[in-house]
Amino acid sequence: MTVGTGMIRFALKRATNLRWQDFEVTKALRARTKSQHLRCLG
Repeated sequence: MTVGTGMIRFALKRATNLRWQDFEVTKALRARTKSQHLRCLG
């Protein structure tokens, strides 16, 4: 059995170039992007 312990002595680095982008991915857009065609099996 291996056991390890430690202490973080620095703050985690965060990316400073990330920006929130406002967009919406719908089922139709995702299907078109993946070249999928809707089918009903029944």
